[in-house]
Amino acid sequence: MKKKALIVGTYVNAPYHPFQQVDHALAELLAPNLDVTVTDDLSAFRALAGFNLCVSYIDMFDAALPEGTGEAILSFVRGGGGLLCLHNGISLQTDEALFHLIGGKFTGHPPQTDLEFSPHPDGFLREMACFTLLEEPYQFEMSGDEVVPLMRYQYKGREYMGGWCRTEGKGRVVFLTPGHSIASFRNQAYLAMIWKSAEWAVMMINKKQFSETEEKILAVEDVVVNEKRRHYTPEFKAAALAMMEEKGAVATVKELGISSYTLYDWKSKAEGQKYPRRQGSLSGKARKRYTPEFKAEVIAYYQSHGARETLQKYGIVNNSLYNWLDEAGVDRVGSDHTRAIALYREKGEDAVLEE
Repeated sequence: MKKKALIVGTYVNAPYHPFQQVDHALAELLAPNLDVTVTDDLSAFRALAGFNLCVSYIDMFDAALPEGTGEAILSFVRGGGGLLCLHNGISLQTDEALFHLIGGKFTGHPPQTDLEFSPHPDGFLREMACFTLLEEPYQFEMSGDEVVPLMRYQYKGREYMGGWCRTEGKGRVVFLTPGHSIASFRNQAYLAMIWKSAEWAVMMINKKQFSETEEKILAVEDVVVNEKRRHYTPEFKAAALAMMEEKGAVATVKELGISSYTLYDWKSKAEGQKYPRRQGSLSGKARKRYTPEFKAEVIAYYQSHGARETLQKYGIVNNSLYNWLDEAGVDRVGSDHTRAIALYREKGEDAVLEE
């Protein structure tokens, strides 16, 4: 019988991190081995009986939790439940008891930027891969309760805590920093870390049922010198694209063990897109280099359609897109969500509603 997971986020009035799309990404990640329930109903925190894992992605830094929420979550964990907080999910910290349960609280962050995350050698993620994401450099005040570092990131020459875990009673708690937008939940290395954290939190770390899925999540299509590249038949590519249409990209990548870049590259080629580029090499890896004309086309599309559609249409990674924008001096405020947040901060709620 599968263990059960509850995922809670904020769909309506989320000031910075709406639950839309993230909900599906997390559900697809956990569903193969956990019975998943997704909700934005905060009362669910007070009805955790029968669940083994609670995942928080709520965005409520400026609002109090409903009465009794802190006591309910604390009781759940002490009784053997697992709590996994992702990025803004740490906003449970508004309850003092949960601040101590989690082990720290968010205090602010510098502007969003590319951050390199790496596993900490002391934690259960120590054998996982490093990765880079466009993220908010979250900073924290630790509660003084004992924690084990899980991951770290570099920012302006300094190392910062990027995640940790701790135990409370019979239960376990994990916090991971990345998760500002859906793009973070499309990074295969980070998905693998979330998966490993979930299995640790529900005490399934040694069960073989997780190993095959983890290997698929970690599958990489990079071409490395002296390594033979895998080749796929046209029939397999067609089946992968059909699965993508039916189940979505996250589920397809997980099930077939291919990278998201490879999947979107096949999709682009199937739709007749042609991207001129020349081959070069850097740091021992075969690497694609794009023409100025192609970059200009991508930037123009980004300005009218936003980041998510641009990444999907052209099959590029987010780091490439944002580097090209910076090189061209183009403002990164390109997605509907980012534009809305900027407008909200500048002119208030009425301006967002009118738009």
